[in-house]
Amino acid sequence: MWICPTPEKLPDFIIGGAMKAGTKTLHKILNSHPDVFIPNGEIHFFNHDEICEHFDFNHYNKKSENWSRPEIIRDGDINWAWYLDRLDSQSKVIGEDSTCYLSSPLAAKRISSQDKRIKMIFTLRQRSLRAYSHYEHNLRAGRINTTFEETLIKNPYGLLSRSLYVDQLEQYYKYFDRDDILVVTLESLKSNPYRAIQRICKFLAIDFDRIPDGILSTKANVSSNKAFDFSYRLTNRFLKPEIDYTEHFLSGRTNQTKQWFSERLKYWLNSKGNLGSKESGIRAGTKRFLDQFFIKRLEGLDDLTKQKIMATWFDDFVKKY
Repeated sequence: MWICPTPEKLPDFIIGGAMKAGTKTLHKILNSHPDVFIPNGEIHFFNHDEICEHFDFNHYNKKSENWSRPEIIRDGDINWAWYLDRLDSQSKVIGEDSTCYLSSPLAAKRISSQDKRIKMIFTLRQRSLRAYSHYEHNLRAGRINTTFEETLIKNPYGLLSRSLYVDQLEQYYKYFDRDDILVVTLESLKSNPYRAIQRICKFLAIDFDRIPDGILSTKANVSSNKAFDFSYRLTNRFLKPEIDYTEHFLSGRTNQTKQWFSERLKYWLNSKGNLGSKESGIRAGTKRFLDQFFIKRLEGLDDLTKQKIMATWFDDFVKKY
């Protein structure tokens, strides 16, 4: 059921993550190319039935005591039609982006099993900063109501697992040819976007010169640097609107009640919090603590990617370590 019945309609490339590492920016830049089409929003198709990876897609009905979640096996034809409909375009090169794929061995296996050569692009970011950005993302989404440090104590895996790139990339190098995987860093996209996008265009065999002028300076999904975190934590503690994915998957939730008022109130209060003068950002001591953890867990990244990445992220710690 996981082999597409019409492989010619599958994407030519997929931006597979990592989360909070510039995938939205890369999406916007590539989608501006006249020969490229990428549907809006993340699709999460190749692992949307993985209950641990997508806990938000699981729904429990207290009255009926029944669980519901997306079902690719049961609704294979419907799900494939839903997926391919979002890729329907007359463009020469078609892509999609889903930041959850990098951390999912199941997605790696399923994508590589298709009867079409699909290229994978992964954007990586300095691990500790990515983890903090992930925390801010969850804070704005209403999923947590604790500080970054408290969250690391109570549930460190939830924030740090998406930064364990070596283990995650190894799954893709296991299933894909090395020539079909491109790894770029958010730092390279920021410091030299011209060179980074040139490299990506060469990988996709598209003309770099057809990228519109000025688009290389674009930044998407950028967090406010003046988020008053206390406001988020307070509203998240008392207002917990459910996230509804009914419209995202045809076989997803079907009977969920939207808590419209509390959701509107939460975002209104959080928007007022953004006006505060307290700047957000990872504390220096916490970053040092996480850097020391990640430099050990990311051993072998340079050899795996054939790039010198570690020194750009942990220069001081590399010397000490």
